[in-house]
Amino acid sequence: MARDTPFFQTFQWDEGKRQRVLERRRSDFLDAIRIFAGPVLIVPSARRGESRWLAVGLVDGIEMTVIYTVRDGDCRVITARRARHDERQNYYQYLTEGSDPSEG
Repeated sequence: MARDTPFFQTFQWDEGKRQRVLERRRSDFLDAIRIFAGPVLIVPSARRGESRWLAVGLVDGIEMTVIYTVRDGDCRVITARRARHDERQNYYQYLTEGSDPSEG
């Protein structure tokens, strides 16, 4: 399910989680949320109990993935990382074809 770029006024996250992800994956939530400034592929993320979204986009030419949930209209970042191979493929297919390749 591809969606138009959402407009979030506020981004939130747990600062301790941000520091752990920064140390382990060298991905900073402060940088990763910049994917929402451009074209972004957004698909539901399979997770029980809470609606989560997986967003793939570019930050300084690097493909990034942000897993997030929406709380009271704000984007609550759960984690961020470099996009995986299949996520990059789906993102570029989405850009060229305008639809989510997982929808078949």
